[in-house]
Amino acid sequence: MRARRIGYVAAPPAPQVGRLNVAEMAGSRAPFSAAAGENYSEVMGGIWFRGREFITSLSETVGYKTGLAIDEERLRTIVHEAGYGESWPEDDDAVLRIRSEEFEELFVARVLHRLGASAPDRAISPIAEVYHCTKDDPERKAVFDAVAPEFVTFLNDAVAVAEPGTKLDPSSFVEAAVERHGRVGGEIALQLVTSVNEYLFQSPFNSIRRVEWDDIRELDELFAAEKLASPHGEYFDQRFVDFLAENFDEIDEINRRQFEGLAAEFFGRQGYVVQIGPGRADDGVDIRLWPNENAAERLPAAVLVQCKRERRKISKGS
Repeated sequence: MRARRIGYVAAPPAPQVGRLNVAEMAGSRAPFSAAAGENYSEVMGGIWFRGREFITSLSETVGYKTGLAIDEERLRTIVHEAGYGESWPEDDDAVLRIRSEEFEELFVARVLHRLGASAPDRAISPIAEVYHCTKDDPERKAVFDAVAPEFVTFLNDAVAVAEPGTKLDPSSFVEAAVERHGRVGGEIALQLVTSVNEYLFQSPFNSIRRVEWDDIRELDELFAAEKLASPHGEYFDQRFVDFLAENFDEIDEINRRQFEGLAAEFFGRQGYVVQIGPGRADDGVDIRLWPNENAAERLPAAVLVQCKRERRKISKGS
């Protein structure tokens, strides 16, 4: 049976706050408490869905956060492999209930991670995450105890005056941490900022994402299409890079032209000047490389690359 395509509807633009995405909290309660052991993930009880609503909600949120649209069959496989098969609706009108924390766990630790967009573990509490990284080192723990309350004060003060859509720059907080507590203070301040961003990105209950994607890319294009042009990669889409980093076994199945684009993207990021061929009637040369722009203007290619796919097993001695 052909997998049904899930229609993708972009969520409204997120109020972005630069490197620290907290402006969406403006006007709400104070976002964090200084107590390192507190669980900041609000337990909102159960969420009721009809079958189609569950699938569409999960698909659209994943698409908005990652910039990838995935077909229903792949989404269903990920959910079942994650151990949440009982949550997959039997039909479009079936009524199901899933706890909010289970929905977060499914969204983050399973779906986002399988698409290469997130670490496998859900960020429960930004401050607690950093606390656990410092608790066994007395020096770092002492600095953490001083920096964490400063971070909470910084966040609450900044969020209280932030306008929706404005950007909040945490550099003043980080610089103050360095001035007051030295290098270790700066490191812990950066850890706190990074942890908050990860915490907000991982939540399916807000519209904050790491990248403002210029388009939504069908994951199926990686396997079936020859289109290389993308606003998120010169020769190969960064979203596909992230996916393959987590699902490298699937590289054998990608479209041959996409593989050429991946090779070209790799060499480009290594600093080479790259010229990728047309894909067909290219005299066996897929990519031409020069060490720099000056050489590319004056000399023939220094390296000629031909991409080949080998499906049979190759022994180590080959």
